[in-house]
Amino acid sequence: MKQLIERVKHWSESKGIIESANLQAQLAYVLFETCEAWQEYVKQRYDRLPCEIGDVYVTLINLSLIIGLDVDEILDYTQMPPVEDNVGDLFQRLAQTIITRKAQRYADVYTCIGSSFQLIASVCNVLDIEPGDCLEQAVDKIERRTGRTVDGVFIKDGEHG
Repeated sequence: MKQLIERVKHWSESKGIIESANLQAQLAYVLFETCEAWQEYVKQRYDRLPCEIGDVYVTLINLSLIIGLDVDEILDYTQMPPVEDNVGDLFQRLAQTIITRKAQRYADVYTCIGSSFQLIASVCNVLDIEPGDCLEQAVDKIERRTGRTVDGVFIKDGEHG
């Protein structure tokens, strides 16, 4: 998992995402990716879930880097024990955690990150999916992506920004 986090960090730094840090935009991306993963679950497209969950991990790692956490601290967050619940409730709690923290103080982002990593690990646990496999699929995908960063937001080639 540490090597995958390093790959996310390298990609994000090479795209200027961390340098031009936009905390609100990154929180929005975490929420967006969470909703995409939740949507795949609701539509029972389970084959797509690992990559979508990996995207949630990528956005959480970027958020962690933006607020100054190092790779080892992020790794600690990914090792938090899962909580037991049903998947739908876990996705809902994850989205609520992000929305609730988005409007509050910068320091509250630490709590949001910890809770979010724990909840997404719980989703993986319930679905019997390895978090590292999810992150690897997402990293393999983003490393092939081209685009530019504007005001801390990565805009894929072909998207309007």
